[in-house]
Amino acid sequence: MRPHATLARLSCLLILWAFLASLDSGIAAAHFRLGTTLRIVHIERLEGGVRLYIRMPTPLAYTEALTDVGQGGAAPTNIPFVMSGEEDGAPVHRIDAAALGREPLRFGRLVADGYRFVLDGKVLEPTVEALAVYPREDQPPFAELAQAKAALLGPPYPPGTAPAFVGDTVTDLQLYLPSDAPNGEIRLSANVPPGYAPRGFIANIVLDHLASGTRITRASGLLRDPVVINASVLTAALTFTRQAFATFSKGGIMCCSCSAWS
Repeated sequence: MRPHATLARLSCLLILWAFLASLDSGIAAAHFRLGTTLRIVHIERLEGGVRLYIRMPTPLAYTEALTDVGQGGAAPTNIPFVMSGEEDGAPVHRIDAAALGREPLRFGRLVADGYRFVLDGKVLEPTVEALAVYPREDQPPFAELAQAKAALLGPPYPPGTAPAFVGDTVTDLQLYLPSDAPNGEIRLSANVPPGYAPRGFIANIVLDHLASGTRITRASGLLRDPVVINASVLTAALTFTRQAFATFSKGGIMCCSCSAWS
């Protein structure tokens, strides 16, 4: 098959995936509307360990708090880093920007504790290095490794920006996993309680940045089952070059700021 034909078919597949991701994106998980549906993980393999850069819908950090809340129930009011109240008689939950500013790494720890990291067969406890929360419309690009690094250099929440609804934000997290086998197999999963089942399509993209290029693996869902990334394996669920990924991003198909994928 000619390369441009393969690229065209892949483009159609990604358009369909983006459409599915947009379905039910406004449905509430309790009262945390899941307004963003894309999780991106960058893997940077270093000499003494692995550094991860994760962008995720912020509501996924609160699965424990929302597990026992039904579709018509009210979410708890004592949620960390969240301001709860009522507007027009309905409960609302906004990001507490002041609390984030005081203790960003504490929130980062809360987010990191929602994941399980296995590297070369060993369960590792990550070090939280940086955290940032962005309203959906203000999120910086995250498609490239350099962009992910830049997104985590700023303050925990954009200064002068009104506190956004939790469901309308993304959380960026930078973690470090010390290891003497940084090129080993990585298994990444989320510690999601059995009772948590938000409606909607969660898309996950893992970019493993290797000396030979960037391998991209895709998965759907909450990641209860681990995504397996092996730097020594020549094939993955989906692989294509960094240039192709950037092209799709610029075209709005997989752009981190696109409403269907953000």
